[in-house]
Amino acid sequence: DSTRLAGLYASFYELKDQEAALISKLEQEYPEYYRLKYNTRVAEIDGIRKRLGRKDRMIEYFLGDSSLVTFVLTRNDLFSVSRPVDSTFQLNIDLVKGFCSASFVSGNKAVTDDAFRQAASDLYDLLIGPCRVRKGERLILIPDEGMNYLSFDVLLSEKVTDRRDYVDFPFLIRDHPIIYSYSSTLFLDPRPGQSGRNTRLLAMAPAYYGEKKGISETIRAQEVRRDELEPLLGGRDEIQGIQRIIGGDAVYGSSASEYRFKEEAPEYGILHLAMHAFMDDTDPLYSRLIFSDDTSGDEDGFLNAHEIYNMDLHAGMVVLSACHTGEGIVRKGEGIMSLARAFYYSGVPDVVMSLWTVSDTSGRNLMIDFYKELSKGLPKGMAMQRAKLSMLNVREPDRQEPYYWSAYIVTGDPDPLFHPMRKRLLLVALVLIAAAAITFLVLRRMRKKKGDTVRL
Repeated sequence: DSTRLAGLYASFYELKDQEAALISKLEQEYPEYYRLKYNTRVAEIDGIRKRLGRKDRMIEYFLGDSSLVTFVLTRNDLFSVSRPVDSTFQLNIDLVKGFCSASFVSGNKAVTDDAFRQAASDLYDLLIGPCRVRKGERLILIPDEGMNYLSFDVLLSEKVTDRRDYVDFPFLIRDHPIIYSYSSTLFLDPRPGQSGRNTRLLAMAPAYYGEKKGISETIRAQEVRRDELEPLLGGRDEIQGIQRIIGGDAVYGSSASEYRFKEEAPEYGILHLAMHAFMDDTDPLYSRLIFSDDTSGDEDGFLNAHEIYNMDLHAGMVVLSACHTGEGIVRKGEGIMSLARAFYYSGVPDVVMSLWTVSDTSGRNLMIDFYKELSKGLPKGMAMQRAKLSMLNVREPDRQEPYYWSAYIVTGDPDPLFHPMRKRLLLVALVLIAAAAITFLVLRRMRKKKGDTVRL
């Protein structure tokens, strides 16, 4: 029907014109969002190299229909590797995640230890083995597709065929600090939160009073009921422990409201949220963080991802110490559409998040250890590495399995939040030297004046 077809073409071009007008409006009124969403310019290799440290190795993956292409970039080297893959690749990812996201204590472990060891070793051979990594290098990983749900920490650099404690497993995290990024372009892209040295902390931990225990599965956000939310007994201890390390403000109980967060968060340099979170995999914009039931300011206590996109934050880091904060729909070329990505768009260069439900107690211990290491001036990846190894090597043996320490990952800016202690001491020394020099000059001038007066 040529007449109907002509009408459809007319409607199509009219909609294209409206789309172009909308994009133009976004460019004018929301330049930051436009720059990240529609700017097609990509980072150049020389620019990325300048951003990389001497011991950094960036590894970016691209998954095709039947092959995995791996790009490896350092300051002095660039190469790519192509390997064939089949359905076994995704099966191994599912096996590793299935093993790590449940504990033996819970009785919900669906993957055997033998299956995990084989899958984790095979994935190392495919994902890390060809990349010529050297012990001690910081790995900057840019996953693709299902790899976004994988904690690379637990990959095994050699096969483990005997029965041994996890403390003796050759996990990847033992040899490398690990940082994740959505793309090499976004890794290079400076975010507003990177400017300045605001390290003031706002930590929030709402109280929940639900009676239903063990809610851990991802469910539709529209179905969340407050009376089913299990209390997070370690939340208050967690934020108070962090406050004792770096100072700042810790807000808990009913005071940890959505309204208060929206009002105060733009003034802080570090945001730490110890609370429940639920993902909406049908529409990621309705994934949400669950604050207290305080409805001040006409807020409902559910901070949706689409609300975070509209916030103007200036923090250098946000920590989502909650369940499933890294999960979401994976879109081709865009990574996980998650709460973490929403914070990135709102101006936060670095997001620490969890890939699955975490133990309340072990999550608290890991976070406190993480901030202890950060306060020493360590880069975020190294601080997280040391915190995880502390749990793996020092904590009680029944909490050494990957479930307790491998869920948290660091995405975005890898730089330290705090000045290293040596730099602080150097700064203090310079100030003291300058003060001594000024004092010496003042006293010398005073003596000279006094001598001149006597001679007259």
